[in-house]
Amino acid sequence: MKLSKIILILLLLASPLQAATVWVNSAGSNTSPYDTKAKGATTLQTAMAYASGGDTITIADGTYQGTGNQITTAAHPPVGSAWTAGNYTIVKAETDGGVIFDGQDARNMFWVLNTYPGDTDHWYVQFEGIEWINSSSGVFIQNVSNLKFLRCGFMDGGSGNNSLFRFNRGCTYNLCEGCWFYGSGRYLASCQQTTYIIFRNCVARHDRHDNNGTLNPIGCYASYTCDYTLFQNCIAIDSDQEAYYLDDQYGLSAFYFPTTNGAGSNSSMTNCIALNNVFEGINITGLMTTVSVTNSVFVDLSIRSPYDLNSLRGTGIDIDKCTFINGVSPSSTIFNANEVTGGNTVYITNSIVYGQTGTSRLFNDFDAGVDIEDYNCVNGNTGSGSGAHDITTNPIYNASTNPTGGIKYPVRVESGSNNLDGAGEGGIDIGANCMYLVGTSGTLYGETGYATETATSMWPFPNEALIKTKLAAYNDGGVSGARGFCTGTSLDGSAQTLTKYIWEYLGNQIPADIYGSSPSTPSIRNGGIRNGGLRP
Repeated sequence: MKLSKIILILLLLASPLQAATVWVNSAGSNTSPYDTKAKGATTLQTAMAYASGGDTITIADGTYQGTGNQITTAAHPPVGSAWTAGNYTIVKAETDGGVIFDGQDARNMFWVLNTYPGDTDHWYVQFEGIEWINSSSGVFIQNVSNLKFLRCGFMDGGSGNNSLFRFNRGCTYNLCEGCWFYGSGRYLASCQQTTYIIFRNCVARHDRHDNNGTLNPIGCYASYTCDYTLFQNCIAIDSDQEAYYLDDQYGLSAFYFPTTNGAGSNSSMTNCIALNNVFEGINITGLMTTVSVTNSVFVDLSIRSPYDLNSLRGTGIDIDKCTFINGVSPSSTIFNANEVTGGNTVYITNSIVYGQTGTSRLFNDFDAGVDIEDYNCVNGNTGSGSGAHDITTNPIYNASTNPTGGIKYPVRVESGSNNLDGAGEGGIDIGANCMYLVGTSGTLYGETGYATETATSMWPFPNEALIKTKLAAYNDGGVSGARGFCTGTSLDGSAQTLTKYIWEYLGNQIPADIYGSSPSTPSIRNGGIRNGGLRP
């Protein structure tokens, strides 16, 4: 064999195969190798069967229906590889939000039920910019790992015991980032009996749900008997349609950690926001251990009688550097830890607790040696705090009556404010400062930067224009999506945005630099982020 041929063969063997692009286009000519939009496969299943692992499947904008466009246990994207990030199989929309898979309330468009227990199916697949709607039982994925959903949407997951989106048993090392969840479903964004799952930079608005007599709780985000679930920079907002939440015996939660299928542990919420919901802020049940809620905001929440506004019934619960403003619990408790026994510890520290009304019990079972409530700002509530280092100064800014109030905007503490700036444990701020995103974009649990504060501003919130467009257009089951942050104008007269709505919720116009190159940082004494839970 000539030397030149030998060299060519060696070069080919040493070089990775070039990933191909395979198109899906309902109006395409369905001509193999489907390598242009015009020749695109007319169904997703045709394209998935043709593509190889590591290829990119690009879907032309449009709405896709019928069984040929389902992702199932048997018909799914080709498995990629973990050797390099470039070897993930990518399934993406031509334009973010421009591709819709519609189940027409008659079929499930994404339903993967791999056997559990058993060997986890590692897919190494990344979905980008796609929306799944009207699946009869939501999007359900069991025993599949190494999945990424980036800038994807999910709407209406049916009634009864069906969640809108769920990573189910055996799933591990999966990510939802920049996604939006709205409409119906028992839980909107959820995982059950999983490990190492991250929801990052997501927005959930619960519009309606009919349990069909099953009397189950519902929620925006749920980590159900899971280990190592992270909610980072996630927002639960405008879930305020109480008349359309039917047959929910156990109440409604913005962030829910149930454990009725067994124990769960080591999960967290960081830089999260629950605002304008008729839901509990946090619900942690009795078999959950080691949960941290850090640098998060809870504003204008209410819960129907007789439920608690924040149920802290697990073991080893750490609530730190949070802001709670204007909550209503008509006949129960704002913070209830009354099932914590046997020397277990619940901390609530360095947090603002303001305007919590409707009950005489602010903190239930927070007794010395078992539960610790201290270094908080406690003001304007129908109950009181008992921490030795608590302060009682009014934290809410008012230009006329309280110009040094530290909370002008829900998401940060102002510099030079009345006893909040640097007044916490060890000189940190009391209250949340949600100014920069946590978690390097695209990272899975354990990868470099997966849980660290980045230099990227949280504001304007990622992908907010598309999220507003999608949620504003919702109109189903008697509920209109044109409400809350999806309608009206901001205080400067411009069109409302998610960022302006949240920042201006207390009646003060958003600072001009938030939509500039970088946000101002009013206080640097925020104590950082405690990722991993409880202090010694």
